[in-house]
Amino acid sequence: MGRFSIWASACLTAAALAAGATVAFAADPVAHPNFDGTWQIQRKYNLQAKTLPLDGSPIPFLPWTQAVNDAGTKADAAGNIWITNDQICLVSGFLRAVKGNFPFSIVQTDKQLLLLLEEDGRLLEVPIRSPEKAKHSKHPTPTWEGEPIGHWEGDTLVVDTVGFNEKTPFFPAVFHTTELHTIQRIRLINDGKQLEMRTTIEDPGAYIRPWDIMLVFDRHPGQKLREYRCAENNRDLPETGPSPGVWGPY
Repeated sequence: MGRFSIWASACLTAAALAAGATVAFAADPVAHPNFDGTWQIQRKYNLQAKTLPLDGSPIPFLPWTQAVNDAGTKADAAGNIWITNDQICLVSGFLRAVKGNFPFSIVQTDKQLLLLLEEDGRLLEVPIRSPEKAKHSKHPTPTWEGEPIGHWEGDTLVVDTVGFNEKTPFFPAVFHTTELHTIQRIRLINDGKQLEMRTTIEDPGAYIRPWDIMLVFDRHPGQKLREYRCAENNRDLPETGPSPGVWGPY
């Protein structure tokens, strides 16, 4: 480029800036909220609080899931502990795990969110992609945590997960199938002191319609995760689950 062209370009840029125009020199990386830190669920949302729809309506069970839930409620009322995954030291699934009383830590990068759970020292990786690339595998193998994929919508991280197995009921005795599909919307609230997680639960094999829940977590600066292993106290692993075809033999 000649000297005149460089001078002319500089003059045009200066004139545009003087007129209040926006000049794009280079694309800056988009700044997103930072979820790094250790978090623990607020008491009113924890495991002692049942999993209920955000709008206050009953869980939209299908007949078979309603029957299983009723059986669990009846067992609890009779003083019989309902066998949930944490009580037999099986993986409880992410939603059940964070609803428990164990803290968890988040490590965030531009390309992934790592969730470190104190409960059994588990790790969940959520890849973060652009919305147009946030696509699931065509036929994901059912797993305990499913296949999560995240993308940003403004200040909210949206985590879309499919590919669950059917062995991670919500508390208490709220079962699902391998058709389970969850969409979590995670954002900071209260000046970053709290983390809000709104989850849409959809499973045509277990519920009449999709339903939403909300959890809120407090930030605990400086708190370190401890070592915890349920297996050290695993004395009651059953050969079969409470309903044939739901958990199945192990």
